[in-house]
Amino acid sequence: MLALVLALFPLRSAAQTEPFDASWYHPDQPYLKIAVVEDGLYRLTGASLSAAGVPVEGIDPTTFQLFENGREIPLYREGSGTTLQPEEALVFVGKRNRGDDEAWAYNEDPSLQSSTFYSLYTDTTTYWLTWNAAPGLRYAGRTVTSALPPATTARDTVHVEKDNEYFFGDLFFTGNPLYTRGEGYYWSRFSHSAGGAITRTFDVVLPRPVFDPALQAHVQVHFNAETNTRHRVILSLRLREGTGTTFVPVDTVEWNGTA
Repeated sequence: MLALVLALFPLRSAAQTEPFDASWYHPDQPYLKIAVVEDGLYRLTGASLSAAGVPVEGIDPTTFQLFENGREIPLYREGSGTTLQPEEALVFVGKRNRGDDEAWAYNEDPSLQSSTFYSLYTDTTTYWLTWNAAPGLRYAGRTVTSALPPATTARDTVHVEKDNEYFFGDLFFTGNPLYTRGEGYYWSRFSHSAGGAITRTFDVVLPRPVFDPALQAHVQVHFNAETNTRHRVILSLRLREGTGTTFVPVDTVEWNGTA
């Protein structure tokens, strides 16, 4: 039996876990807690801040500061007066919580994680807004004077992941009791006791496909075995352009046991 997750994204080095720094927090400062569960732009209007109990009329707008995981992130302020008006807003880029900093749950070995796209614990990222302490971090304005023509293409990233199955980890693993190798969410589970192959097809639709032989796509697939037997996986890509279809063999992997 196998658990499979398929994702398309650029290869990158694993992030290093750093000790948490609590120096950003000052007990004598007021803080407004803001919860974000989706990536996007968020507007904190003067009216909404007042409704949340923030004394907007008595705050110098340049002193608004926003913190995420102990790090100050920039704000964009709409308006330019000495107070934040009800219709004006503080704008920031909010991000859903992911599992990038959860390597500690796997003995600091990111290769043992099923995926970092989702957190094992919560989708919520908490932001803390404070004021009247110091000038806040702001996005810097830019004046564009270049006469170059506008770009017509841009590189994009498509991440396709479906977390349909939760795997509790390698039952035969006898390492650190604080974590279980391979635990996490997976796209699909293969299970059979008879001979023969099981085939699964996962369609990935590119939003803006560009068929250029000079471009490369990086495909990363993560498997985790549940049984201590022999396993064999054949991976191929089916490329479609118009009405044509091309099958491209990628790799064949065989191994014994769960690792």
